[in-house]
Amino acid sequence: MQQKTFKQDIKVKPISLALKCGAVSCALLLSVVVVACGANADTTTAAAQPQPTTTINLNGSSLTPTPTLPPQACGVWLLNSSPTFDEKGVITIYAKFIKNDENGNPVGIGGAGVNFNITWGDLSTTQLNAVTTSDGLAVANLPMAGHVAAINRLSLITAQFSSGNVSCQVDNTRPQSFVVTTGTKTTGTVTPGTGGKRNRKPGN
Repeated sequence: MQQKTFKQDIKVKPISLALKCGAVSCALLLSVVVVACGANADTTTAAAQPQPTTTINLNGSSLTPTPTLPPQACGVWLLNSSPTFDEKGVITIYAKFIKNDENGNPVGIGGAGVNFNITWGDLSTTQLNAVTTSDGLAVANLPMAGHVAAINRLSLITAQFSSGNVSCQVDNTRPQSFVVTTGTKTTGTVTPGTGGKRNRKPGN
């Protein structure tokens, strides 16, 4: 008996257009989700952050104005503010008196009178007078005689300058100071190997 082979035809229905569109849309959505989940929150670009800005005020409304120079100025100084006491010695005092010319440049006031007031460390006072030269400089010599009690004590110098109706003062708010010393120094020898330790000589 002849055996018959039957073939079963399988018919595949064509995929509908709606199903194709749905699959594509699902794939795109899945891509977006993967990319979004894979982003690192710490990798924000600097461009996305607000940048600090500097504002420069050019109208000068909040600036402090340049102070006006005084019409005249004066000062007192010493070359040595700790002179060694000597009954026959003197302390040289220097003073300067200047004014500003029409161009704002300082020039000396010559022929001005200067009155120095010295308050010694022993609480006594001395008055000295001097006259400025053409460049506004005045020099006075202060005798130290009789002021042994002022040794190692603070002494102060103030001064009053005047020329006609122009005046200037070095007052107690900014005096020149000095301290008279004995001028003695401790002598000694350095012994090698002792780290610089000073050994006093016998009798000192």
